[in-house]
Amino acid sequence: GGVGVDGLQHVCHSMLFLEVPVVARQYHQAVARLDRIGQANPVQVRIAAARCTVQMNSYSRLLANDDLLSHVQRTLATLREMIHGIPS
Repeated sequence: GGVGVDGLQHVCHSMLFLEVPVVARQYHQAVARLDRIGQANPVQVRIAAARCTVQMNSYSRLLANDDLLSHVQRTLATLREMIHGIPS
């Protein structure tokens, strides 16, 4: 329920993905629903993945894609600078 549901930071601080997110952006968006202004507790996020299953492959791919994304888009400011050539 993390994607598209706002206001969760007021009622919870722990999240468990029962399926590995396929896209890193979905993961970041879901986590951002908890880890934001107004959150009073440390946020804990876990991804359930059974060993020796396709879930482990999906998990590895998610991490690899996120690493690749972080090299290209470090922050909103650096992305803006890369696109427009103007430091923010």
